[in-house]
Amino acid sequence: MSDGDALLRAILAEPDEDTPRLMYADWLQDNGEPERAEYIRVQVQLARQYRVFCPDGHPWDKVDKGPHSVPGTRCRKCRIEGPSWPAVEADEALHARACVLWASHADLWARPLAVLCGFPDTPAQWPPIVSDPARAPRYHHICPTSAYADGRGMQWEFHRGFIESVSCSATDWFAYEDAIRASFPVQKVLLTTRPEHVARAPTSGRAETPRVGDDTNHYVDIRAVTGMDRARLEARWPGVTFEVSA
Repeated sequence: MSDGDALLRAILAEPDEDTPRLMYADWLQDNGEPERAEYIRVQVQLARQYRVFCPDGHPWDKVDKGPHSVPGTRCRKCRIEGPSWPAVEADEALHARACVLWASHADLWARPLAVLCGFPDTPAQWPPIVSDPARAPRYHHICPTSAYADGRGMQWEFHRGFIESVSCSATDWFAYEDAIRASFPVQKVLLTTRPEHVARAPTSGRAETPRVGDDTNHYVDIRAVTGMDRARLEARWPGVTFEVSA
């Protein structure tokens, strides 16, 4: 096992920790991938502290405090004081840099998951990969594939430098979840279709992949989207938060 593989395993084992991610960024830097390393560092920094918006999501206005004072900020809607203006500008610059890195390397960084889930090996055959400006404050860069020819519709989001969120059909999640979770620190899944059957939390070992029509001693029929449904999904896949489209 290479040092890079060992660091990836550490990230999967401790997805909430920044240290393994930053150590992996250092390894990438030393092994010819400086842009990927920088992207991880920038996203980690922005996730730790992002000061461009007030707590309610409104942009700060610059407030001059005199010729010998550092400009401050104020939210015109909430009427609260904010961070210094240079701090806001620094975070805006970090976000701009993250977007530049993403625009230049999105196909390369998204390719492993796309191919894993059955997309063509050549990124040129995918739909365009873009960053959604409406979600920029969260610093999740999104690869929308809802226009993909097979009609499946799948999305994945980068957070803190790695794919942490996946949106897909229940069928695709059941088909690929083993491989996805073995390679990416996924912590959130949005199922775009309702699972007809979801495996009960196993009492020992790992339950089989859910299949429609199996023995009801092992599978639960979900009739509606409720808190209990999500609880059963999250019991089946510990460490993952689920949402199910209505």
